[in-house]
Amino acid sequence: ENENGVKGRKKDTDEQVEDDESDVVSDQEKMMEDFDSKLVEYFKQQKLEKLRKKDVKYQKIHFKYKIIGLLRIFAYSQHKNPLILELIVPLLELSKNPRSNEISGTASALLKKVISNKEVPTQFDDDHVLDLIQQVHNLSHKAKDGDFAKTCWKAGLYLFRSLILRYEEKERKVLPTKYSNRSIEKAVKIYENSYQGWMTRSNYLTITSFSELPSILPQVPWYLSDIFFGCTDPGTAKNPKQVRLAYDISRLIFNYFVPKKKRGSAVVDSVINIMIDKISVSLEITLQFISRGTKCGGKLFHSEILASIMKDVIFAIKRINEYRSKKEIITSWNTENLFQILEKIQQLPKYKASQSIRN
Repeated sequence: ENENGVKGRKKDTDEQVEDDESDVVSDQEKMMEDFDSKLVEYFKQQKLEKLRKKDVKYQKIHFKYKIIGLLRIFAYSQHKNPLILELIVPLLELSKNPRSNEISGTASALLKKVISNKEVPTQFDDDHVLDLIQQVHNLSHKAKDGDFAKTCWKAGLYLFRSLILRYEEKERKVLPTKYSNRSIEKAVKIYENSYQGWMTRSNYLTITSFSELPSILPQVPWYLSDIFFGCTDPGTAKNPKQVRLAYDISRLIFNYFVPKKKRGSAVVDSVINIMIDKISVSLEITLQFISRGTKCGGKLFHSEILASIMKDVIFAIKRINEYRSKKEIITSWNTENLFQILEKIQQLPKYKASQSIRN
């Protein structure tokens, strides 16, 4: 009996264990089913959320395109409306990151269309337009590619042209000896600062950005600015090449305002005197620096660079002399001092064989 009783109890225990194991398995299966259903629901919600975000993104892009379209209609029909000026900086901001901004190309196309218009607004607050010009120049300094820097520069010229045409309709027949008004002088100052920044720090502006200023904005007397024979001091230049570029730009500006003398040419003596002073001072500072054998930005002046500088200056001197009598030529240029500096340079080993110095 005892043996049978033990066997019976053991059997009951085994059956209980089996039942318990079965219950555990059943619970686990139920948990897995619940987990699976929740997991399916989770991924379903994730997919729906992703689709929702994608839909929202497309809606935003579509909305932006719609806004650009409306702005295009406005810009094409309201060339002289001052509100056009308010589009410049926002459109530039939209244009500067073509890889991360879906409407960058559309915004850039609209901007280029706006700033290419010959008709410009002329009724606005001068200080506000000057602020816009400064903002545009700041963007050009930070440009990450040449195309965007060029677009910024053109946008600045568009704004400056609006400011000029607010006061002057045509290019003057006689070259002025001062700026026509304070606002234009302030705008020129912005360009001077950009020029100095370009000369001392690397950015995507080019020599043509500055050399073409007279032909694009001929109403501005650029020969009064620090762009004209400015940044020619090797002591503050980045390297000798930048000094040469400064002379090249100045020669191109000079050539625009002082053409080869023809009958009826109107370049007044006061303007000639301003140019002579700038050329003389710049050349003397440059040659004095070279005569000391000092390095500019860690580099000495090659004879080729010196020859290029002398070529630009001689070109200006000869052109100016067309407008002066022989007696005036002798008194205009401090030739004795310049010759002494050139002789000192010629004694340096680097320049003894320089043909440009002998010439």
